[in-house]
Amino acid sequence: MNRLTTNTKKAYGLFFLTLTTLLFLLIFIPMRRQLEYQVTENFSLLAESKQQTIATLVNNCMSSANSLSSRTVIKEYINQYKSDQMDWKTLQILTDSKYNDGLRVIPDLIFAIRYVDDHPLVTTSQSRQYFEHYMNLFNRTAQTEYVFESSSEDVKIIVCSPILSNDQLLGHDIIAVDISKHLEWMSQNGFIVNIIDTYVDTPESIVPNKVYTRHRVGKMMLTFIALPINERYLFGIGKPTSEVYESLNRISLLSIVGLMLGLVLVFIILQISIVKMANSIISEIGNSRDTYMRYANYDALTGSYTRNYLDNWINSFQRDGNDRSFIVGMIDVDYFKNINDTFGHGVGDQVLIFIAKTLMTLMDRYGFVVRLGGDEFIIVCENDDPARTFDIFNSINQQINETNPFDFNISVSCGVKKADDIDALYSAIKIADENMYQNKKQNKL
Repeated sequence: MNRLTTNTKKAYGLFFLTLTTLLFLLIFIPMRRQLEYQVTENFSLLAESKQQTIATLVNNCMSSANSLSSRTVIKEYINQYKSDQMDWKTLQILTDSKYNDGLRVIPDLIFAIRYVDDHPLVTTSQSRQYFEHYMNLFNRTAQTEYVFESSSEDVKIIVCSPILSNDQLLGHDIIAVDISKHLEWMSQNGFIVNIIDTYVDTPESIVPNKVYTRHRVGKMMLTFIALPINERYLFGIGKPTSEVYESLNRISLLSIVGLMLGLVLVFIILQISIVKMANSIISEIGNSRDTYMRYANYDALTGSYTRNYLDNWINSFQRDGNDRSFIVGMIDVDYFKNINDTFGHGVGDQVLIFIAKTLMTLMDRYGFVVRLGGDEFIIVCENDDPARTFDIFNSINQQINETNPFDFNISVSCGVKKADDIDALYSAIKIADENMYQNKKQNKL
């Protein structure tokens, strides 16, 4: 009897060990790999959405600086100084008030400088002592430039915008905008975000757009990804790996405990329970991924698509080798800044929502609408019926006028260009943008 009992225990132990190993290899390991993939994918999508916020901040700062530099009256004053019709002191006095008027509409402004002939014409009090430092940050060309600068107190975007008159470079405006509160907001829930200057401190081991699940920073192990902002800067976002995979590890531990207890009680019930639990967890994480996808692909204000969606859509077409042609349009709301200044940003947001809905209604079944940023939209249509498509573009302002719910006029400027294939789409967008600005200039005449 003792021998039978001993043999039974050995057989049971061997069976228990074999079945546990099989279940571990066939169920637990594949389930954990799938969950790890989903968690990593969700982290990547969340990082992309935060990087889009940085890109929007950069675009807004550059637009503010360009708007400041494009004021005609101040450029006329500088021209008079250049032609010896005005002395430097008079130029400073005439420029000061108009310059400060332009600064008031720039949110989170830290400092601003306007200089002519490498001398400060107008400065804010915070920037006078650092004038040479700010000048040396840039090449001071006829192109708008920007850099990021971090200190113990803040992180700022510094933009250098050229002052141009008839293609003549008169001087430059430098503004710095504090983005610390935006980075603090993005750092909630344990995230670590920073702007990486590749000219200074990028580790060679970091490959942009790759998710690292075991990236060591000091004594901390991070899940980390670095996303390009431009050719110089990367947006780094990380979170302690233990926190990223905390729920996954907890689920894994519970799965093992349940597996062992279930095997003792009943093997069949255990197997069914684990399969159901795995499917439930995968479904839950899949739903979370869909939420992140909606956040990355749809503009929260207008409901139109985002630039991220457009890039992914183009990449998908390029992978498929599709040779269809397209028509793209750039749309910009006329005098949108005046609407914000006169009626407030809340009304401005409602105008953008109205414009987006109008465009999406017009383009239903013909194409899709992308909010590029601010008051600019891109429309992409397949070139199946060119005449019909161009008729739609030509009727945009008419449709806006007929359905305008506001007590002031609203109009848009439009530029259109055909792309012969998907590879030419970005070039067509650029040309459509130039055509739109020509249309805007004509509308202002």
